[in-house]
Amino acid sequence: MPLAAYCTEENGLLTLRGLVGHPDGSVILQADAQAPAEYADALGRAVAKKLADDGAEELIAAVLQEQA
Repeated sequence: MPLAAYCTEENGLLTLRGLVGHPDGSVILQADAQAPAEYADALGRAVAKKLADDGAEELIAAVLQEQA
């Protein structure tokens, strides 16, 4: 299952990009957000919530079920 996170920093500002995808490429969910470096934990949670709100949890569950 494609899962990815990539974070960059510029002048103390973090940009985090996250991705969850179906192995066959039929569904790709992406989310990104920015925050000051001192809020890195909150930034990660924000991107994870965006992905979850877009259906990442259901996608992961479906792929795991397909592979069972």
